[in-house]
Amino acid sequence: MEKVGAGRGKRLPVRRIDREKLGRLVAVLLLCAAPVLLWCLTSDGSARTQQEPPESEYYQDEGGWFSDREEVERGMAAFYQATGVRPYLILLRNGSVTSPEELTAMAEERYGLLFSDEDHFLLVFCDNGSGAYNCGYTVGARAKAVMDGEAVGILAEYLERHYNDLAISEEEIFSKTFADTAARIAPHG
Repeated sequence: MEKVGAGRGKRLPVRRIDREKLGRLVAVLLLCAAPVLLWCLTSDGSARTQQEPPESEYYQDEGGWFSDREEVERGMAAFYQATGVRPYLILLRNGSVTSPEELTAMAEERYGLLFSDEDHFLLVFCDNGSGAYNCGYTVGARAKAVMDGEAVGILAEYLERHYNDLAISEEEIFSKTFADTAARIAPHG
């Protein structure tokens, strides 16, 4: 009994290809593939020094949390209008970073990549996938006049409250956190 792949049996005939035809075939394939290769090399972002433009002026959802962009932006826009501080949120994939120190370092690094001003409050959020989360943040120099330690503490209280409210959506967690914080810390006049 013959074993498959043992090298016994009939040999398949070798088909010879004309070199001229092969050259034309290679040329056609290269012409077709060149635009695709060029697009792949320029669209992957690996040669860029700055990150991709944000998907929103208020957040980047790297974890795939949000489906209702308007809900998220409503609360963040209210925060900006009331405080003059531009909020920005980066949501990471669940469990990708668990250390608040790492998240803070990430916030500081990304601030310089995303913004050329000192008017932002940047919050980096990572859910651990088990009912808890960690955050890191950084505040631009001008934004610190509003987002001082007390204001950040107020935002943290609202984030904890809304995160634990299972009756609201992921979008509402952040929308309500920023809107409620603004209502409490904004100067009234």
